[in-house]
Amino acid sequence: MELFNSNEELSAMLAPLQEGEPVGQDLRENISPTSSYQVLRDARTLARNNERAALASGESMYFHMPDWTLILEKVPEVLKTESKDIELVAWYIEGLTRFHGFAGLATGFSIARQLIASFGEALYPRPDEDGIATQLAPLIGLNGFGSEGALIAPIKSIPITQGDYPGPLATWECEQAFELARITDPDKREARLKQGGVSREALDQVVAQTSTEFLQKMHADISAAIYEFELFQQQIDAYCPNDPQPTGKIKEALKACLQTFQYIAGDRIQSEASEAEAMQEQEETGGQAAAESQVNLNAKIVDRQHALKLLREVADFFRKTEPHSPISYSVEQTIRWSSLPLTELIKELIPEESARKKYQNLSGMSMSGQD
Repeated sequence: MELFNSNEELSAMLAPLQEGEPVGQDLRENISPTSSYQVLRDARTLARNNERAALASGESMYFHMPDWTLILEKVPEVLKTESKDIELVAWYIEGLTRFHGFAGLATGFSIARQLIASFGEALYPRPDEDGIATQLAPLIGLNGFGSEGALIAPIKSIPITQGDYPGPLATWECEQAFELARITDPDKREARLKQGGVSREALDQVVAQTSTEFLQKMHADISAAIYEFELFQQQIDAYCPNDPQPTGKIKEALKACLQTFQYIAGDRIQSEASEAEAMQEQEETGGQAAAESQVNLNAKIVDRQHALKLLREVADFFRKTEPHSPISYSVEQTIRWSSLPLTELIKELIPEESARKKYQNLSGMSMSGQD
């Protein structure tokens, strides 16, 4: 199923319906079981119930795509011909994320942002005595108001590799592989593997089977999703400046996906132009390219990315020559930490909130930006 048949279709979803009634009617007023709202609500409920059942039975790939097909087909038509409705857009974002991954998520939040910018409080559901928060609740529910919202797990379940079994792998599976690699007790490690955990060796093999073209497109898709979601956040902040809405969990999930992806993809996500520039820079500074099969510790470090590349080579060396040693995993953990913002790094290094607040008070470091 294509994301859109044409740009005209997207424009029609964002355009006013008709003169005098630019946002159409509130579909909730029609309680017939065959009304568009009731049909779509039932389809979404069925899809989510089936996913919960799949998760309860231990399935890792729990998306059942046919359950979301009706939403992906019908919501655009309703937005074009019947009603401009935020709740329908929220369901649409859920379906787009499952079918089209990060590209779908970016498109969905772009639609939400533009509708809010164009129609504001006229959108359905209308604000009530509790204000704009009621109107935005379906969208904010994707993020969550305290606990994780409806979109967090699907984001981390988007495959970020190709590859044979156990691939393709999603962010959460890669994160579990990192955790499993840090387990030094062989019995505990084996138990985790029997429970369906992915080993670091299997992860590396899956990434090796993934084409460079796929990795570069995935990098672009994740980056575009973060960009579009940040624009959505800005629109929400401007729309209700006196009633801030939580949106940080989705952004954190997207950033986690990007960091994990960048780590496993390494240098393969660099464009040919970037690689050429890096090689030219090394030549100009007198650096000598290392053979692929060697760890060239004598090379002059050109920049941060070059330093991280050398560290990856060190980790690969120890993983191949001393697989029993924790050295490779420690180096890899350091590389992963290097991509984290300082606030995220502190949260990981100091998981206990009270201890983290004490450190914050002692150091004077700001932990702003958290929802």
